[in-house]
Amino acid sequence: MNGRADVVRLLPARGADVTDKAFDHTGPTPLDRALWGVRHNRAADGDYAATVAALIAVNAPTSHDAPTGDAGVDAVMAQRSP
Repeated sequence: MNGRADVVRLLPARGADVTDKAFDHTGPTPLDRALWGVRHNRAADGDYAATVAALIAVNAPTSHDAPTGDAGVDAVMAQRSP
């Protein structure tokens, strides 16, 4: 949610489940939270494009689509497989 790309790269490499949903079975996935952060909780030093790219690279699911309002994130989202 805060655009911490280095952490997002590290966690799946250490076995984190990128399909897990927060709170319960209907909650947001890590990629959902990253995309939410782009719009609603933006950290000034966050690298959202790299965070989203890292999650997409490990096939993290999301129910959100572009546009997000961030050109870099939208470009990354446009690259993802359907």
